[in-house]
Amino acid sequence: MNADSIQLGRAFSNIIRNAARFATRQIVITLQQEKTAIAIIIEDDGPGIPPEQRERVFEPFVRLDQSRCRDSGGVGLGLALAKKICEAHGGSLTISSSPLGGARLCLSCPLATKTQQNK
Repeated sequence: MNADSIQLGRAFSNIIRNAARFATRQIVITLQQEKTAIAIIIEDDGPGIPPEQRERVFEPFVRLDQSRCRDSGGVGLGLALAKKICEAHGGSLTISSSPLGGARLCLSCPLATKTQQNK
């Protein structure tokens, strides 16, 4: 993968912190290598994100749970930044439902070609 490891690390960290904030008991992280991309899937057993709200969580300063005080976590930038970082690397960040009951976030980035690796 041809990437800025610091920025991708920040994206991954933001996603993990979000999962930890909402998970009840478990978080599962899966790494999948495909032909042209690598995917990191983070799933939790928390309340999940309703389908109609999934794109909103990528908007800066959006927090779906208005009852949370800022002291308990986040101002609504983590997932927005993570998505921008993924897209800057030619990848994507998507949300779906996890079989665990919570959210499933998939961070996908293209693998470097042999030409890119030799640069």
